[in-house]
Amino acid sequence: MDIILHSAQFYYAGKGASLAELTVSPVGTEFNGIAGRKNIGLAMFGALLSAGLLLLGIYLLFAHTKATLYFALACFDIALREILTSQAWTDFPLSGALSFRLEYLTIVLLAVFLSLYLGEYAKGKFLHLVKYVMLSGAGIYGLCVLFGDSLLYTSVLTYYQILLILCIVPGITGVLYTMRRPDREQTAAAYGIAVFFLAVFHDILMYSHGFGTLPKKPLTEMAMLVFVLAQAISLFIMNNRVLSEAKAAEQKLAVENAALEDLNRMKTEFLGNVSHELKTPLTVVSGHAQLLGAQLVGEKMAVARDKSRIISSEADRLALMVGQVLDVTRIEENRLTVDKRPCHIDELIYNAVEMHFPILNKAGNRLEIHAELDLPVVACDPGRITQVLVNLIANALRHTEQGEVTIAAKERNGFMDVSVSDTGAGISPDELSHLFIRYRPGSGKTGTGLGLYICKYLVEEHGGNIRVESALGKGTAFTFSLPLS
Repeated sequence: MDIILHSAQFYYAGKGASLAELTVSPVGTEFNGIAGRKNIGLAMFGALLSAGLLLLGIYLLFAHTKATLYFALACFDIALREILTSQAWTDFPLSGALSFRLEYLTIVLLAVFLSLYLGEYAKGKFLHLVKYVMLSGAGIYGLCVLFGDSLLYTSVLTYYQILLILCIVPGITGVLYTMRRPDREQTAAAYGIAVFFLAVFHDILMYSHGFGTLPKKPLTEMAMLVFVLAQAISLFIMNNRVLSEAKAAEQKLAVENAALEDLNRMKTEFLGNVSHELKTPLTVVSGHAQLLGAQLVGEKMAVARDKSRIISSEADRLALMVGQVLDVTRIEENRLTVDKRPCHIDELIYNAVEMHFPILNKAGNRLEIHAELDLPVVACDPGRITQVLVNLIANALRHTEQGEVTIAAKERNGFMDVSVSDTGAGISPDELSHLFIRYRPGSGKTGTGLGLYICKYLVEEHGGNIRVESALGKGTAFTFSLPLS
């Protein structure tokens, strides 16, 4: 009965439900042939399974292209089909009816995976239409296999094969046409595609008796291995090209980086030289303006004294900006150092205010100082911390009009916290993220964009940190912490 069942299934696949003639050979005559086909089927199953795993590994580890994944799934599908068609399935606990249904389902899945594979290379509406027609036909025939009986799906198979032929021929032609001028890796892939789909076309004709009584030997399995080899060659060529391009790009980038470093060094040297040359004349201008203002006495000279004071204050302000540029050049060249010594922070605050607040205050702001009594000594460079205070005071005055600037100092957890707060316009959240980056002044405001960058560098060189709190329309508070002596 088992022999009759298998013979009937085989005849269904070829000619549908019609009368067939069955002959039985003596026992043992065909055994060696069946065993040989099983061994070949198992060998092909192992090869195709290995090829599928190889392509799946390539997809997961290297090239995340869907085409590689679809062909890996097609390899697994053909491997399963090889087990079923070579009768090797009889070595497993699998019923004949289930194996017969699975054999036809492999045809459906193969059409699905191959249409998806071709869809990755399809360009234009026509090729996409071919892909959707193949998927639709595979879906309809798959439903016939899953829910119909063997008489139904073996009878419909011929029409499904005709649909596949009508889709494969223009589909493969269109894909090869889009790659009519391929590079080396595309050439290897194109040969593999052509060989495989010609083999599929051959097998469809063979199983539909398109070759008449000629010997029937399926080619899809071997063509699948040829295609995998072509894909491996294509990936090898592509990887070599990518590595060569990456190496060339790395060399080009190294040359460009060296050129940029030279330009940056030249810029730093230029800024340092110019700033150094400007600082002395500005000091002279400020000194002579102050001397002139002292000599202009009397009510009649009040306007001239004011002009002289403006000249002096603006020269001092410009000198501060020039000093910032010089400090940045020293930072970039690792030449800016700090000389720590025991200092009283309240004395540094009062000195900074006394020397620079009258010069920087242009908008009628009030100043308040809140320093706790008997503050402990801090280890710092007095000149550099005074510079930090002046930069923060200047920044507060620049963004505040007719408001209040408060300087406070207090001890906290082994650190001295010094804050400079104002009641000015505040800072937007977008600007807070790049506030301490050099050459990034606040939007719509004057300034070099160097003061806060220098403050952060100097505070961190002392082993401290600086932070900011701000809200639009509610003012800003900068706080830096220095370790106690």
